[in-house]
Amino acid sequence: MGSQAVNNGPIPGLQVIITKKVLEHACKIHNKLSEESKDQDRAEHIHSLLWLLKECGVQDTFGIVDVHNHFDVPCGFHLVTKIEGHQAGKTCISTQLAQDEDLKSRELCGHKFAYIPGLGWYAYEFRLGTLLDTNEAYTKFISRFSKYLDKHNITSLGLEYTIPQLSEIQVYETVSKTQQKMDLKEFSEFSELPNGLRWVPTCWRWSSKSEDTMSPMVFCGIDPDTGDHDPPKPDPPKPKDLINNVYPILGQLSLP
Repeated sequence: MGSQAVNNGPIPGLQVIITKKVLEHACKIHNKLSEESKDQDRAEHIHSLLWLLKECGVQDTFGIVDVHNHFDVPCGFHLVTKIEGHQAGKTCISTQLAQDEDLKSRELCGHKFAYIPGLGWYAYEFRLGTLLDTNEAYTKFISRFSKYLDKHNITSLGLEYTIPQLSEIQVYETVSKTQQKMDLKEFSEFSELPNGLRWVPTCWRWSSKSEDTMSPMVFCGIDPDTGDHDPPKPDPPKPKDLINNVYPILGQLSLP
């Protein structure tokens, strides 16, 4: 793959305005992504790619994402991430479906980008915001990033065009396949993550709080038994547990 040519042209959704054709491509690309992350690319190359962000001076603009999906996007729709507000002082974000026909090009930009070897970068999720300037620093970084992926045959890592307000915030993501949406909530300590799921990092950014810290910033919850992204359903109560909950005194008696 290292011999394939890299398309260094302006990227739709990042440096070129979004059209409905871009959204159609995004839907197709999104639905072809793996439902599970690929650990082999992540472990070896995340560190080098984050240093590349720092070296090119774009660490406040971009992050590295694990390219995967949670459900298929219906034809005529695309995924948009936006800040919903704050709850108990913590930021709440959601990623939901939006109709292509409601596109307002001046208000939307790409959020997550997948690299297609030999073809270039394509947005598969979007956010509210403005396009990047087509300056030399961004162009040089994207070229070097693309060549690195080609050289090392990496297809499971992509690019995040970071929402500025979230650049230093860690969030955890829960998925509802039935509602076809993702909810992301801010947390400050790993111990605050909800129990019952295995939490894996899916986005990494350079932390400006420390010269030596490169932090996972988004965690995705996976059922440790099924691998499903939906929150696990609680087990039905056992007969004695039910008695203990409803009739504490009777719960002290032995069941026949």
